[in-house]
Formats: sequence, structure tokens, C-alpha cells
Amino acid sequence: MDSHFYPPKQHYIYLLINPLNQQPFYIGMTDNMEFRIKQHIDGREDTAKSKVIKHIQSQNMTPVAVILETPCGR
Repeated sequence: MDSHFYPPKQHYIYLLINPLNQQPFYIGMTDNMEFRIKQHIDGREDTAKSKVIKHIQSQNMTPVAVILETPCGR
């Protein structure tokens, strides 16, 4: 039996907010905020969310990430 204690990963629930109109346009959950936000910003998807991000970037801005909750591991 493994005697090591591994705490559960923290999962963050977050919003992406459009800085052009201050409206949230995406809600997500991740255990690695920095990595996940970079994935969103890279915009390699072809989704409604990525289209909003590309529009924001075309105005020389970036989406605002707001952490709503950090529940204990799932």
C-alpha cells in the first residue's frame, strides 16, 4: 500500500469575459489555469468561442479570465 498522500488537484471554474463589452462568453473548468488560458488564446479551434477571441484580438485586446470557484478535487 502506498503511504504517500497526494492531495486532490484543484479544479478552477472560470469565465472568459469580452473586454469590448464586458460580457462573459465562455465558462469552463480546468486544473491548470495558465495552460488552459494559453490554449484559448492560441485559437486553434473553429468554434463560436474562438471567433469571439479572434475578434477581441483583432482589437489588440485579450479576453479577461475570472476565476469563479476553486472547488476541491473531483
